[in-house]
Amino acid sequence: MHIRRLDLRAFGPFTNKVLEFGDAGAGIHILYGPNEAGKSSAREALGDFFFGIPRQTDNDFLHPYKNMAIAAELALSSGSVITAARYKRDKNDLVDDANEPIDESWWRHTVLGGFERTFFSQMFAIGHETLREGTRGLLEGGGALGETLFAAASGIAHLRTVLDDLDKEREALFKKGGSKQPIAEISGLIRQLQKEEKELTARPDEYAEKQASLRALIRSRDETATQLEDVSAEVVRVQRRLSAVELSRKHRRILEELAAYADVRSLPEDFRERRKLAGSALQTAEDRVREAQGRRERLTQALEDIQVDTAVLAESTAIETLRMELSSHTKALQDSKALEQERSRIGFSVHELLKSLGVGLTPEDAAARRLPGAERNRITTLAEQRQALAAREEGACEALAEARANLTRAESELAAAEKPRDTTELAAGLELAGIHGDIDSRVAELGRRVADERRRIAESFASLGLRKADAAGSPSLDDLPGMPLPAADTVQRFDDEMTVAENALRREQDEVARIENELAAKRRELERVRRGGDLPTQAELNAARTLRDSSWELIRRRWLHGEPAEPEVRQLLDDLRTAGIVTPSTDDASEALADGFAAAMHNADAVADGLWQGARQLAVVMELESDAERLAEELKTAKSRLEDATAALQSLRSQWDDLWHPAGIRSGRPREMASILQRAISLRERLETLRDEETTHAGLKEERDRIRAMLTRGLEAVEALEVGAGQDRSAAALIALARRLMEEMAEKGRRRKALADKVAECKAAQASSEAKAGRAAEAIASWRKSWAAAVAPLCLGADASTEEVREYVDAIEAICTRQAEMADKERRIAAMREDHADYAARVRDVAGRAAPDLAEDTSAGTAIVELSRLHKEAADARAEKARLEKQLQDATAEHESATRAREQAEAQMTALVVEAGCGDAAELPDLEERSRRKIELERECVSLERELTVHAAGEELSRFIEDSLARDQDQLAARLEQAKEDQVRLLESRDEYLKQITLAEGELAAMQGESRAAEVRQRIAAEAAKLQTEVDRYVRLTVSAQVLRKEMERYRRDHQGPVLRAAGVYFRAMTRDSFIGLEADYDEKGDPVLAGVRPGGDRIAVPQMSDGSRDQLYLALRLGALDGYLKRNEPLPFIVDDVLVHFDDDRSAAAFSVLAEISRRTQVVFFTHHEHLTELARSAVPPELLSVQTL
Repeated sequence: MHIRRLDLRAFGPFTNKVLEFGDAGAGIHILYGPNEAGKSSAREALGDFFFGIPRQTDNDFLHPYKNMAIAAELALSSGSVITAARYKRDKNDLVDDANEPIDESWWRHTVLGGFERTFFSQMFAIGHETLREGTRGLLEGGGALGETLFAAASGIAHLRTVLDDLDKEREALFKKGGSKQPIAEISGLIRQLQKEEKELTARPDEYAEKQASLRALIRSRDETATQLEDVSAEVVRVQRRLSAVELSRKHRRILEELAAYADVRSLPEDFRERRKLAGSALQTAEDRVREAQGRRERLTQALEDIQVDTAVLAESTAIETLRMELSSHTKALQDSKALEQERSRIGFSVHELLKSLGVGLTPEDAAARRLPGAERNRITTLAEQRQALAAREEGACEALAEARANLTRAESELAAAEKPRDTTELAAGLELAGIHGDIDSRVAELGRRVADERRRIAESFASLGLRKADAAGSPSLDDLPGMPLPAADTVQRFDDEMTVAENALRREQDEVARIENELAAKRRELERVRRGGDLPTQAELNAARTLRDSSWELIRRRWLHGEPAEPEVRQLLDDLRTAGIVTPSTDDASEALADGFAAAMHNADAVADGLWQGARQLAVVMELESDAERLAEELKTAKSRLEDATAALQSLRSQWDDLWHPAGIRSGRPREMASILQRAISLRERLETLRDEETTHAGLKEERDRIRAMLTRGLEAVEALEVGAGQDRSAAALIALARRLMEEMAEKGRRRKALADKVAECKAAQASSEAKAGRAAEAIASWRKSWAAAVAPLCLGADASTEEVREYVDAIEAICTRQAEMADKERRIAAMREDHADYAARVRDVAGRAAPDLAEDTSAGTAIVELSRLHKEAADARAEKARLEKQLQDATAEHESATRAREQAEAQMTALVVEAGCGDAAELPDLEERSRRKIELERECVSLERELTVHAAGEELSRFIEDSLARDQDQLAARLEQAKEDQVRLLESRDEYLKQITLAEGELAAMQGESRAAEVRQRIAAEAAKLQTEVDRYVRLTVSAQVLRKEMERYRRDHQGPVLRAAGVYFRAMTRDSFIGLEADYDEKGDPVLAGVRPGGDRIAVPQMSDGSRDQLYLALRLGALDGYLKRNEPLPFIVDDVLVHFDDDRSAAAFSVLAEISRRTQVVFFTHHEHLTELARSAVPPELLSVQTL
C-alpha cells in the first residue's frame, strides 16, 4: 500500500491543504515545514487517518471537533485504488468517496496489514525521540544480540526497561527469603489466623454470670458519673465565686483611684504625638529662618566683590576662533621649514641621479627620455618573464631526465613483483566464518550450555518429587514431553471446587459440633434441673390416669355385668405392681379389684398433685426437653448434610486422581499440583528450548565443518597447507591462517597494482616533460624579439641585461618624479607664509580692541595666549556672578518658606493648648500623663466589669459585686479544696469501673469463641482469595518475562543472519566505511552480543561506540528488520521524522542514500523542519526517487 494523495481538509493549522505523492508507489517524499508550520500536525494526520482521530486531540485549535476531516487516496499492490475520508465522530467516522461507511475490520486487515496503531507506529515510523530512546536501549542492553534484534524489529526502544520492570514487579510480589512482599505477608497472616482459630473455644456455662457482673459494673459506673458531674459543677461554682471576690476587690480599688481624676480632661490618644510633631515643626522652622537669613547676607557681600571685564567678553567669538587656529598656524610654520629642507635634499638627489647616468644629461633630457607607463610596464613584465622562462627551461630539462629514470626503475620493480594467487574459495570461507563469529567458541560454549541446561532441567524435574500413580518409582525426564498434563484452568477449577467442598465440609463439621455442644449443654441443664427433685412427667401422669381408668372400667363391668373374669383382674394387678403401686394381697378378686382401683386412683392423684406443685419447674424441664428433641433432630439433619459433603469431597478427590491418571502421576493437593504443573510446563518449555539449542548446536557443528572444509580447500589451492593437513586444525586456526594469507595476497595485489599505476604515471610524466621542454625553448626565442623592440627608445642595445635596463628606466622615472616634488613643495611653502601673515594681522586687530595694553611687538602666538587667559577670567567671573545671584534667589525663597512654616507650627501649638484647656504649652506634658492614666483606669475598670459579668452568670452586676465583697475568701478556698478532693476520688472510681468493664467485655468477647472462630475462618478465606490473586499475578509476570525472553531468542535464532547482513550493509554506508559490517560476537559470559567491524578487522562492542555511531547502528537495525519484513509482506509507508538532526552532513547524505534504496520497495515519507536537509537529499538521492513539498 502507498499514499497517492493526502488532503488535510480541516486538521490542525491546515485548511484544504493537499499533498501529492504520485502514482509510482516508491521514492522519498520530503515534507518540509519551518517551525510552527504544522509539521507535527501533518505527521499526526497520517496516523489519525489510518487509525482514527482520538477522543481528545490537540489539533482542534483552528477547527472544532465537528468540522475536523482528513481525506486520502491510497493504492494497493493489487492495483486497486481506495479513496476515503476520516471525520471526528463516535461512529461511522471512516467513509468512502460515496460517503458510505467503511468496515474498520476490513480496513485494518486489507489496507493496514492487520496492524494496530501502536505496533504500526513502532514498526513503520521512527522519529528523533524514538531514535534516541533506541540508542539508549542499545547502551543499556550492552549490545545483547537477541534483545537488540528484537527491539529493532518490534520498534520497542526501551525493551531492557520493560524486562527490568517485569522482574522488579515480580520480585515486589515475592522474593525467595523475603518477608515484606505481599505473598509472604499474606501467607504469614493466614498461618497466624489458622493458629488463632484453633485456640478459640466456647464456654457458654459462665456467660450469664459474666453478663450479670458486667451490668452491675455499668450501673456503678453510671452512678459514679452522676456524682462526678455534681461535684464538678460545685468545683466550677466555687472557683468562679472565689475568682469574683478577687476581681471585685480590684474593681473597688480602681474606682477609688478614678475618683482622684474626676476633673481631668480626657485627651485623644494621638494628642501626645501631635504635640511632639508641632513642637518639632516649630523648632525646625525657626532653625530654617535663621540659616536662610545668614545665607542671604553672605551671598549679597560676595556679589559686591565680583568684577566682570565686558570688553574681553565682547570679543569672545573672535578670541576663541583665533585660539583654535593657533596650533594649525604654529604647525604650518614648522612644516614650511621642514619643506625647505626637503626641497634642498630632493634637488641634491636629482643632481646625483643625473651624474650616475653619465653622458652629461640634464633634467630636461631625462624628461625627454621618460617612457610612458605602458612601455615601462612592458619592460618590467619582460624582465620578470626572462627569469621565469629561464627557470622553466631548466626545470623542464631536469624533469625530463628524472621522468626517464623513474620509468626505467618502475618497469624493473613491476617485472620483479610476485603475482597473487586465486583466493576465491578462501574469501567465501572467511565470509561464512565472519557471519558466525568465533564458531569454535560458540560450538564449545553452546555444548557446555546444552549439557548444563540438561543437567539443571533433570535436577529441577527430580525436585518436583513426582511419583508414578500405579507403580513404584518416579517418571523419567524423557516422559515429560509426552505427559498429557491437565490444563492450568482445569487445575484451578479443581482447586476452587475442592476449596469450596472442603469449606462446605468444614462448615458442616462446625455445624455438627455446634449442635452437639448445644445439645450437650441442654442435657446438662436438664440434668441439673432434675437434680433439684424428682418431678413427674406428663407421660407418668397419663400412665397413672390410664391405670386408674382401666381399674374403674373393670369395677364398672363387674358391678353391672359380672365381668371381668379373674385373669383380667390379675393382669390389672400386675400392671399396678409394674407401675410401682403396691396393693394388698388377697385371693378375693373383687376385693383385690377394689384395692387396686383405690391404689390406682391414689397414685393418679399423687402424680397430678406433684405435677401441679412443680408446674413452674416442669415447664422449664419440658422446654429443655423440647429444645433437646429439636437439637437432636437438627443434629440428625446436620450429620446427613455432613455425610453428603464428605461424599461430595470424596467424589471430587476421586475425579482429581482420575485427572492425573493419564499422566501416570500420583496427585497431591490442587494448590501443590498447580505449582508442580507450572514448574513442569516451564521445564517442558525449557526442554523444548534445549532441544532447539541442541539442534542449533548440531547445525553450528555442521557450519563449522563446512567452514573448515572450505578454508582447507582454499589453503591447499594456494599451497599454503599440505593436502590432508587441515583435518587436525581447528576452525579458529584455519581462519587465522586464511586471514593472514588473504592479507598477504591482498598486499601482493595492492603492490602490483601500485607498481602498474606507477609505470603508467612515469610514462605520462615523461611525455609531459618532453612537451614542456619544447615549449620552454620556443618561449625564450619569442621573448628575445620582444625585448629588443622594448629597449630601442632608450638608446640601449638589444643585448642589454634586464637589470641594466630596469635601473636606467627607474633612474629616469625618479628624476622626473623628484622634479615634480620640488615644484610642489615650493608652492606649499609660499602658501603657508601668506596664511601666517594674515593670521598675525587678525590677532593684532582683536588685541587692539580687547586689550590695548598689550605691546605692539608681541608675537601673534603670545598675544592670543594672553587674550585667551583674560577671556577665561572674565567668563569665570560672569558665571560665578550668575551662580551667586541664583543662590541668593533660592535663599530668599527658603527664608519666606521657613517663615510660613514657623507661623503654621505656632498656630498648631496654640490649638493644642486650647484643646487641652490650659494656659501655656509648657503644661501640656503633665496634662497628657494625667489624661493617659485616667483613660487606662477607665479601660481596666470596663475590662473587670466585663469579666465579672461573665462570673455573675446573669445576676445583676452591682449586687453580684457587693455579694462577692461580703464573702470570706478563706472559706471559699476551703470549700474548693474539698470539692476538688471529691472530684479526684470520683474520677479514680469511674476509671476503675471503666477498667473492670473493659476486662469484663473482653472476657465476654472471648467467651463468644464460636462466633469469633467463624469470623476468623471468613478472614482466612478472604486472605486466601487475596493470596490467590497475588499468586496469579506473580505467575503471569513470570510467564510474561519468560515468553518475552524466549521470543527474543527465537527471533535472534530465526532472523540473525538476514537482519545482520542487511543492517551491516546499511551501517557501513551510513558510517561511510568507518565500520564495514556487523557480526555476532560473545562477551565474557559467553552470551551472544552485537559488534561492529572496523576495516582492519577489529570488533567494536556497542558500549565502546560513539554516541553518533550508536544512532546510525539503531537506524541500520530498524532498516534491516524492515528489509526482512518487505521481503515477506505487503509494503506499507515508512514514516521518518527528523532522525538526522544529530548526523553530520556527510552521514546525513549517506543516510539519505540508504533510505533511497529502501524507497525502491516501499514509500518513505520524511518530515523535517531543517531546510539544509532538503539540499542534502537533492545531492544524495536520484531525482526520480525524490519529491520535496513545503507545508
